[in-house]
Amino acid sequence: MALGNFDQGPVVASLSGLDSGETYFYRFSSTNPAGTDWSGPGSFTTLSFDQGTLRFDTGENELDTTAGLYWNKGAGEFKVMDANFSTVNYLAPDGTSWMITKANFHFPSDFYLGPNLTGVLLEGVNALSISSDGNVTLAKSLYGSPAPGAPHVSNGTLLDGYDAYYGDDSGKGHRLGRGALGGFGGGQGPGKGRSLGSNSAGGLSGGGGSYAGEGGPGASGPGGIRYGSGGLGILMGGSGGGLGNLGEAAAGGGAIEIISAGRLSIEPGVVVSMNGGAVIVNPNQGAYYSGGSGSGGAIRLVAQSISNKGTLQARGGDSSGMDAREPGVRFLSNAGGAGGGGRIAFLVDGQLDQGSVNVDGGRANGDGMAGMMGSVFIGPKSPSSPVDLNLTDGTLVFDTAGAWTHTSGARGKGTVSRSVFSESGSSFGYGVCTFSFGHLDLGPGVSVVVRGSNSMVLQVDGNATLSTKVAADGQSGLQGIYSGIPGAGGWPSGRGLRDTENNGNLHPALDGQGPGGGRGYETGKSNGGGSHAGVGSGGMNLGVPGVTYGDAKITHLIGGSGG
Repeated sequence: MALGNFDQGPVVASLSGLDSGETYFYRFSSTNPAGTDWSGPGSFTTLSFDQGTLRFDTGENELDTTAGLYWNKGAGEFKVMDANFSTVNYLAPDGTSWMITKANFHFPSDFYLGPNLTGVLLEGVNALSISSDGNVTLAKSLYGSPAPGAPHVSNGTLLDGYDAYYGDDSGKGHRLGRGALGGFGGGQGPGKGRSLGSNSAGGLSGGGGSYAGEGGPGASGPGGIRYGSGGLGILMGGSGGGLGNLGEAAAGGGAIEIISAGRLSIEPGVVVSMNGGAVIVNPNQGAYYSGGSGSGGAIRLVAQSISNKGTLQARGGDSSGMDAREPGVRFLSNAGGAGGGGRIAFLVDGQLDQGSVNVDGGRANGDGMAGMMGSVFIGPKSPSSPVDLNLTDGTLVFDTAGAWTHTSGARGKGTVSRSVFSESGSSFGYGVCTFSFGHLDLGPGVSVVVRGSNSMVLQVDGNATLSTKVAADGQSGLQGIYSGIPGAGGWPSGRGLRDTENNGNLHPALDGQGPGGGRGYETGKSNGGGSHAGVGSGGMNLGVPGVTYGDAKITHLIGGSGG
């Protein structure tokens, strides 16, 4: 600060009573025996969104005009901006079709959520996208699990499902968990858990919802199918668990993306949580013929650089009766399955401090099995021009979610496209990831890893020499109940059941997945093998293999089907 011809240096002043996000003007004066002098005018702007309560409402559908960002600084809530909607159709690996809507909130300058906010509320059924042309700083936590006014149990949410002991009260929660922020409700979604029961078993139990990780089967109901891709090009949340004996099931976690043109910082102590819901059971009876829990949701972070000093969570809900919030008896028998883990994606060109992330599947309880772990994807933000890749050693990883990396530090971006394959009246969605190079030479000392759910194309403008193994092999299932994991572009096997002998003949979850999936367990018959160009085996006892599909030209770049 200058007064007259003299520079007085910086002046520290303590101010109070200021509003957040407002510009203030000031002048300084100084008085001595020679008189009074004034500084030139200056101004400063207080940080936006650093007091009161913010509410992001993503709307109840893709046309909801009430959707928007609302701010209450203490004198009543007012609308800061409207939401802009974008909708895409997602065709899942099993051919089911889902309309996915995202509510977009764009800020033309820096976006800051300050620590002095009372809270940030996230509401609505659509996924949430926050983008900024500047830097983004999160100093306040974001939770994708809306809380009812007076929950049945402490810290209960609307994503949780409550069994019949609890009355259905909209102020306290629901028997069927409600989907929010792009997550699907109980019994809903591409990866919804399944219900199954029989007279001999005495009732229904539900499997856990799946996403990146497969949901755990319940006492009889199988988990759902995996879906989506690690890069989260389509921003969608987790799926709900299968229904229990009295219609209870939990919802999947929501979906949020935060896009910064510059730096994205998540401050210490901040939690961004898109966890799946859990089934809260009868405290006097425990997890008895109960529904499945929801899978974890999705968190997508895009920036030039990312620093996460907080915690990111997209974990599956625990098996019914296992949740830490349970007030009473946790387990007798026939528990529902836990939800599978969700997806977290970092798309960043510069420095990445990944910090603490959690995409675990939910925990098991008795015969309600655990969910499998979800995915964490790291890839470039910006497209890359084709480069010459000449390697003699090290490990080269192709992640068909859209990135390649080498232990030398070299890396690049892939382009993912989605297509539809139709066969015998059925349609199946699939993705293809293309990696482009000028020249490609992989020596025998290079270890190549291919992972991800999409098929892979290596597009080389010049010469290509592969002197090492490049494999996209499928893997066997685990414990006889979890599906086998396919190679890139393939389909998984069928999922097993805990109580197959008592649950009749076929259940669709037992069939191998894909256009040529083999037929699953049927009393007195063996399981059928998957087919593609060749027909799978029917096994020793006249099982039914899958049908052949595709053509010799490989018009559709799709993998094999599960048994």
